[in-house]
Amino acid sequence: MGCPNGELNVTYFDTFQRKAAESHFDLVVLSVGLTPSPDNADLAKIFGLHQDNDGFLRGQEEVDGHHGKAVFTAGTSQGPMSIAESIGSAERAAWEIAQYLHLGGPSHTPVTG
Repeated sequence: MGCPNGELNVTYFDTFQRKAAESHFDLVVLSVGLTPSPDNADLAKIFGLHQDNDGFLRGQEEVDGHHGKAVFTAGTSQGPMSIAESIGSAERAAWEIAQYLHLGGPSHTPVTG
């Protein structure tokens, strides 16, 4: 509910006091937690990827600086990130894929044509 001064009147459950509470806020941000997929361990094993301590995927290029296989990670498969960060991650992956293809894949022999 709105308050006369433009703030939001929010009723919520206070987990510390273990009861309903009410407060006024000028800004409320709702967010959901992001956890890695339970399938990440299988995907990492199948595609030779690494996982960080939280279970998110890390591409081979993030571990040793080059791609051994044509598998690239991007976006929130790598961990929580904003929309802008996710877009940047996708752009980086697209650039790396283009470079990988231009260099001829894992042998890094330039493709001519």
